[in-house]
Amino acid sequence: MEKRQIGSLRVSPIGLGCMNMSHGYGPSDDKVSEVLLHQP
Repeated sequence: MEKRQIGSLRVSPIGLGCMNMSHGYGPSDDKVSEVLLHQP
């Protein structure tokens, strides 16, 4: 499985889909969320 480095952590990009993009972080912005999801 592909892994990515985030700070000192190596994580799987599949983990991003486990939580709503705005839950607990304030109002959502669909365009910003879409850009994030398409990042390599």
